[in-house]
Amino acid sequence: MTKRETALALLRTGATLQAIVEATGWHKGTANNWLSEVRRSHGLDVFRHRCVGPGVIGARGSYTIYPLQVEKE
Repeated sequence: MTKRETALALLRTGATLQAIVEATGWHKGTANNWLSEVRRSHGLDVFRHRCVGPGVIGARGSYTIYPLQVEKE
């Protein structure tokens, strides 16, 4: 399984950027650029879901999940 296939498999279940980085060995910037490429070039629907930690937005413990919208036919 290639790194891209691994990252796509993670997106199908909803993954954080950190999970993609750890699974593929990419740097954070590389993983972020790959997400942009998936959205723009491949036309896949990758959404950004912000999960707020304790307190207010931007608080320590907040994170973002990137789920891939799978078309149901």
